[in-house]
Amino acid sequence: MVTDSLLRSPSGVRSFGSFDKVGIDLVHYDNIQYGIIVPWNPYYRVWWYVTALSALLTAFLVPYQIAFEEDPGFFKQSADLLERILTLIFTLDMVVHFNLAFFRDDEFVCERQQIARGYLNLMFWVDAVGVIPFRDISYFVADQIGVSSEAILVLSLLQLSRLIRLYRIKELFQELRNNVCVNLLTFTLVRNFAVVLVACHVQACIMYFLARAQHFGKDTWLGPFLYERESSFERYVTSLYWVSILCMIE
Repeated sequence: MVTDSLLRSPSGVRSFGSFDKVGIDLVHYDNIQYGIIVPWNPYYRVWWYVTALSALLTAFLVPYQIAFEEDPGFFKQSADLLERILTLIFTLDMVVHFNLAFFRDDEFVCERQQIARGYLNLMFWVDAVGVIPFRDISYFVADQIGVSSEAILVLSLLQLSRLIRLYRIKELFQELRNNVCVNLLTFTLVRNFAVVLVACHVQACIMYFLARAQHFGKDTWLGPFLYERESSFERYVTSLYWVSILCMIE
């Protein structure tokens, strides 16, 4: 009997390390409809890791896009392209989940209608929020009616809706922690380093966003240290440097 609660989520089985071949004992493949994906399928496992790593990239990409949106250059174009790719990945993942079998109260659900009903109960709407381009829609409406640059700056915060994808990172950490092939000490060090790295990145973007909202005045943290000819990446490095200094002082 499978007792791990992570295996019963309507959005799919998440903890793979605890049952590599459990499907052979729980269900006969003859009873599974064509096109239904079983959670222990090796191709699905690879795909799940792709979506988890894409969520981790989102944690870096979204704050950068919001803070440095008005700064043209290679990094802005690369960030916009990467965001389109990530949105495509998560959109395809929604299609996958409509065909992904899962466990519910120790019952293996592999009928497409029940799978769709279970996914539509909650997680479909969560995933939908992560792919709907709220910011682009608001920009289009704002352009039609004409709004100030300050309002545009506030509307850019709608991009934060993308961060709802981050629930996959928690599931990734749970999967790695329960994986017998991963050293617990190594996992803890990597996890803590990743948390610190993301925290510093987000704070650097917040610092730059606040300075940008005040037109980089001399009374802001970054105003006296930024130059007009600097690229967006150079400005990001400057902001990250001062965040690191402040963290060490504290």
